[in-house]
Amino acid sequence: NRALHKLKSGDTMGAIEDYSAALQIDPNDPVLYVNRALAWGQAGKSKRALADYNQALKLDPENAKAYRNRGQALYHLGAYQLALEDMNYAIRLDPANSDTYFNRALIHHKIGNSELCCHDLKVARDLGVKQAFKASKAYCPDL
Repeated sequence: NRALHKLKSGDTMGAIEDYSAALQIDPNDPVLYVNRALAWGQAGKSKRALADYNQALKLDPENAKAYRNRGQALYHLGAYQLALEDMNYAIRLDPANSDTYFNRALIHHKIGNSELCCHDLKVARDLGVKQAFKASKAYCPDL
């Protein structure tokens, strides 16, 4: 779709405008809220992203991607415990998503849970997250 193409090509505000227009047509589509929230996040507007993730979750309370991405927005806002809760729930909904383990590891690192950070980095590495190899060397030298 055009909004996604704009987002991938760096036209963040154009993507936001297109997603907003689509939401005027279908305000009950949680995917549109998740995608617009991604654009808000790329624009550095974590609070606006958070509002869209919240709306997406009202419409689809089992949306693992919305929980994972809302967790990232909360992380960027410094709400680490809430971010951790969202990552935990996203993993319950989609336990095979490697990015969620990696992101949860970063939260554990930030709040000083070294053991849990290293556990999640190992899982993320085992699931093929390339960034987890570098992070493991930095945060978990015994891994």
